[in-house]
Amino acid sequence: MSCAALLALLSHDLKAILAYSTVTTLGMLIGFYGLGTPLGVQGDLLHIASHVLFKGALFMCAGIVDHATGTRDVRQLGGLRRRLPVLALIVCVCAASMAGIPGTLGFVSKEYFLKTLVGFLHSGHWLAWYALILGALALTLKVAFSLRLAGHVFGGKEPPELAAHFHAPSPLLLVPPALLATGSLVFGLRPQWLGELFAPLAVNGLHAPEQPVFKPFPDHWAPEVGLGGGILVLGALLYLGITRRAWSRLSIPDGLRLDLAFDRAVDALPRAAKRITGALRADTPFDYLSIVMAFVVVLTGVYIASRPDLWLPLPGAADFDPLRTFVAGLIAVAAILVLAMRSWTAQLIAMSIVGFLITFYFVLFKAPDLAMTQILVEAATLVLVLLLLARFPRTAEAGEHETRSGKLRLLVRITLATGMGLLATLVTIQALKPKHPDFAGAYYLANTVELAHGTNAVNTLLVDFRGFDTLFEISVLLIATLGGVGLLMRHRRSRDEYRAGAMALPGYGHGTRFEKSVKEDKA
Repeated sequence: MSCAALLALLSHDLKAILAYSTVTTLGMLIGFYGLGTPLGVQGDLLHIASHVLFKGALFMCAGIVDHATGTRDVRQLGGLRRRLPVLALIVCVCAASMAGIPGTLGFVSKEYFLKTLVGFLHSGHWLAWYALILGALALTLKVAFSLRLAGHVFGGKEPPELAAHFHAPSPLLLVPPALLATGSLVFGLRPQWLGELFAPLAVNGLHAPEQPVFKPFPDHWAPEVGLGGGILVLGALLYLGITRRAWSRLSIPDGLRLDLAFDRAVDALPRAAKRITGALRADTPFDYLSIVMAFVVVLTGVYIASRPDLWLPLPGAADFDPLRTFVAGLIAVAAILVLAMRSWTAQLIAMSIVGFLITFYFVLFKAPDLAMTQILVEAATLVLVLLLLARFPRTAEAGEHETRSGKLRLLVRITLATGMGLLATLVTIQALKPKHPDFAGAYYLANTVELAHGTNAVNTLLVDFRGFDTLFEISVLLIATLGGVGLLMRHRRSRDEYRAGAMALPGYGHGTRFEKSVKEDKA
């Protein structure tokens, strides 16, 4: 509250002064709720009404002054009382209410604010003097900038530059602020009328039924009355003292220019984001993927190490099967070939060998349905990826091997890949363990004949028990198929695009259009 009042005093823009004074009032309201005294909480409607009346009128008057003179700088204004006498009267009334001059609603609000602070002082709380000093300081500064608002705009001499730009506003523009200024005077003399208007807004348990704050003040010479008078005197002396030393020397320190700090933060945000992106390697997919995988492996490894029940038991001699072990070895060899091969086509064929060997592994476990599905998926994937790779130029494949990874980076990748493989194996084995004594598969096996009228539990599970799941999965496959067909129907590369190599767009245009875009880029 005091900080905002100081910023209002140091500001030279009319609307900046009014905006900071609004922050001062908001701080006062928050202070009321923070003190928690009954009188302070019940007076919130009074303080809001007082602020609305004088501040709404002052903002409109600031707009009228800006429209008539072309500036809102208080240092370039003055002497407008001769050209705009009615507006000067309105601003003086509202500034008096903002400063808390007797006879205005702002005076009633200010005195009840001081009454709340004095009452809190009597409570003996160790922060009571702190609250009273800051409140009195804010009100003193408020008196000073209220006097400046009226005196520097309408008092003194009129600057020569002002006459060249001045044009009188329409008299109708003065009606709304005049009504608000009249309300500040009328309700300042008869606050009980305002209490009757605000009675429907009272909140049960928060505001007293009789609204004690909406009464003429003071009803007796209480300490807060003398304190309020002293604040008026100190505020006037502060205004006169600064006037002698020239207001133009005052300005808001850069450390308190929150608008500059916000602009600097906005300008620094892209630079900070770029640095964070570079530090996290988010713009380098291989490095970023390594960071994510390392985090997953380390975090999961620490968790598994602390849970002995998750450790996998070592296989015994009874678990050894020569044929299955041989197939698993072939799968491992094919996976190593994927890493050893340099050609994209050879790598893809090695990956397909892994898939087809997994199909044979399903056959060994007597799962023909899974084997058939795996064969279809592998065949379709092989054809689609081969067609996709055929659309890339040879330079794209050759560029992959121009930069080779160092030994340390290669060792890190091997370690992460091994860790992710072990993690996937552990998760798969843990998922296969029954989690509940009433296993869901037992229900399907027991009811597949009676309810689904079929002897193949896999078929009845997919078609009958989980038919909607199968329908949605087929829909996903259909969408993927349509996407694959769309890729196949794209335009083929032209000869000019093939000559351009990696700089050409893969299958997105004909040669003439591509050459035109290249010429435009060079231009």
